Amino acid sequence: EVDFAAELQIEAGGFHRSPVHRPYRAHVLRHFPETCPWSAPFYPDAIVLLCFPRGLRFRREAEDRTAHFHTFVMTRDDGAKVYGASLIYYEAVVDPKIVGAIQMLQLMFEQQILYDDNPRNSLCATGTRAERPPSPSCSLDLQRETIYSPKSICLLSSVPAIACFEQYLRQLFLLSRREAPPLPLECYIANLLYEVPLPPRGASLSFSC
Repeated sequence: EVDFAAELQIEAGGFHRSPVHRPYRAHVLRHFPETCPWSAPFYPDAIVLLCFPRGLRFRREAEDRTAHFHTFVMTRDDGAKVYGASLIYYEAVVDPKIVGAIQMLQLMFEQQILYDDNPRNSLCATGTRAERPPSPSCSLDLQRETIYSPKSICLLSSVPAIACFEQYLRQLFLLSRREAPPLPLECYIANLLYEVPLPPRGASLSFSC
């Protein structure tokens, strides 16, 4: 299980966009199990890129924040494949450091719109740059609006049971939204890893959270 959170490290080419819509770097918050002797080495940088191929991007209140699922495949040096399934969802940003950093970047961005040498800015007859306010789609007041950061729960497996992975991740996500889940989430993950048997070829197995 992999979980990600925002770092305000901007990807290359993102400075010309509003701070909310710039791509940021993600990092692994935690993974379970911590050590897995029977599996391939865990490469957090590669997993981050596959879970967030376009970088970590915030969402505003008016934008779609529906959880979405995608898959990926990694090929190891020995040719073995590792199948990944990622469910991305959004949580409100409440960390005052992140909120303050975004607000500062927003102020800098608005000043850039007003003063930098950009074709979007018109020139007065005297040769001075005409100031114009940022468009409503570019303006942002975090004292009145909440922004949301994406996170990903990811499963890695040597078995391409994609439909099962999606069902499992969505149920795990719903459990995490409960105020008091029946058991710690690690118990459900350990159950899948250590207690759910792998069915033989041609057979099926049903389970539920």
